[in-house]
Amino acid sequence: MHDDKRIYIDIMLSFHCKKECPYCYLGHLRNNEQKVSPREIDARLAELWEHGYHAGNIEIYGGDMALLPKEYINEVIQICRKYTDFVTAIGNPWKIYDPQHYKNVVSINKERKDYFNNITELCENSHLDVITVALPDEMDEDPVYFLDRYQGSTGSLFIIPYFQSVYNTECHHTLTNKEYCEFLIRIIDAYIDREYTFNLANIGILEDARNGQYNPFADGSIYIGPDGRLGRPKYTEDLKEYFEWYDSVAEWEEDTLKERREAIETCGTCEYYGKCIADHMRPFAKDDVCCGYKPLVKWWEENRERFSVKGQRQV
Repeated sequence: MHDDKRIYIDIMLSFHCKKECPYCYLGHLRNNEQKVSPREIDARLAELWEHGYHAGNIEIYGGDMALLPKEYINEVIQICRKYTDFVTAIGNPWKIYDPQHYKNVVSINKERKDYFNNITELCENSHLDVITVALPDEMDEDPVYFLDRYQGSTGSLFIIPYFQSVYNTECHHTLTNKEYCEFLIRIIDAYIDREYTFNLANIGILEDARNGQYNPFADGSIYIGPDGRLGRPKYTEDLKEYFEWYDSVAEWEEDTLKERREAIETCGTCEYYGKCIADHMRPFAKDDVCCGYKPLVKWWEENRERFSVKGQRQV
């Protein structure tokens, strides 16, 4: 564990969603209407606190947040604020609950057409932060065209790769690490060379990793699921994502400690160990680059001065 045991907490209030986005990792879990109670959330956060963990940021999301009562959302927010001042809600851009007391983020993707086709209208008055999932069929898209759609309407953009899950295997293939590296290099390169008004959050993460402030391992974050259990993402041997759930902090700690030991054995001699942007110890194919996105990290080290010279904002 890091000495201060700082941790990022994701609270999945519910899996329930009536939309049928083909890329959604939840798949059949979207039919489950169970939601975690505020009392369960408080108990889990207190348990983590008692074990010495301090919340760096708490993110709350679904499922579809729009299906949850406003009073319920606000009660959860107030509980979270007992443990940190940094609370982020990821969800529906036209159902903002309490913008004075937490940060709003919207997840948008071109397959989510009700959001994507109206992104400027949805975000222009609030400049919401946006998370978008990079899909396989976007890998050959012109990076300027990709970035221009967010110009003038968003405060920041964070691009994450698509991973196929065990809950939804009907649509895309998982992005390879090499594809994601090459895509982000083209995106960041175009971003640096143009005057965009939004922040590209991926740059902030690369800088954090460079400075040893990014924890790429599972002991840096934890999930609270709709049934109140603690969890983390894990991956099958054929590279599909799933959730592993735990009944106690001690069980989660035991599993994450095992991952740490495996990481030392696998990556301990790498020049970027402790300074990469891996998403846990995710397995990858033999002909792929590592899950720490080494080509991207190396490219950023060689090109970051271009960003500094332009005086762009850090995220």
